[in-house]
Amino acid sequence: MHVLAYCWGHKPKGMYIDGHEHPDIVAYQQNIYVPTWKAMELRIESFAAFDPKLHMDPTIQRLVVWFHDKCIFKAGNGCSTVLWVPQSASPKPTKKGSGPTLMVSDLVSAAYRWLVSPNGQDHTCVLFEPGENQRDYFNSLHICKHIMHACDILESYPDEDHLLIFDNSPTHTKRDIESLSAQGMPKHTPREKNFLVNMTDEDGKKIKVQMTGAYFANGKPQDLYWPVSFRKNNPCYQVLPGATVVLVALST
Repeated sequence: MHVLAYCWGHKPKGMYIDGHEHPDIVAYQQNIYVPTWKAMELRIESFAAFDPKLHMDPTIQRLVVWFHDKCIFKAGNGCSTVLWVPQSASPKPTKKGSGPTLMVSDLVSAAYRWLVSPNGQDHTCVLFEPGENQRDYFNSLHICKHIMHACDILESYPDEDHLLIFDNSPTHTKRDIESLSAQGMPKHTPREKNFLVNMTDEDGKKIKVQMTGAYFANGKPQDLYWPVSFRKNNPCYQVLPGATVVLVALST
């Protein structure tokens, strides 16, 4: 096997490919994130060099930046496989295992490490078991609850300003309740009951609203409900067309 340029060892593993080089990500980084960070640097403690002005100037309120992150662990992912590997083999992204999953979510800073209360009795570390058959998925409600808990702890550090930074923020953003979704949408046009979305208004009253429209391939907006002019002459079409009608219209 050595003559054939194979060696006995572990199969090389690679990192998952992300989108850091996408044009929109680069534009956000260069035009928004970096300038914002540079503007805050005067208030952030640098551990590369001691800045006496930051600690002694009473007009400067120190800023502590907390980074939120999550890690997913799957049973069996730590099991290593030893086999004959070509010497020319390059690392490739490794498929996640199918075992039980555990997610760890927490907030960390360079100044305090993990976010805990001054007495060490309270912390923001969350252990979550995502998945259909476990505890659902870590959604915006969990994020909001996590933030509120962090803010309660940060009240014990009133001498500093605190900034919480979340990566992958679009995945943490709550989806509008009336946004387009095929879940629960009838296949055919309802004959009697309209397809509306249940939501709560500002006064806490439960109401029903129409679902937000879609877009055609050319970017033109598509109303999912029959136009008002059409409803006047066709009283039976006061409802949302079924999913079949919507898909046929989108394909034309």
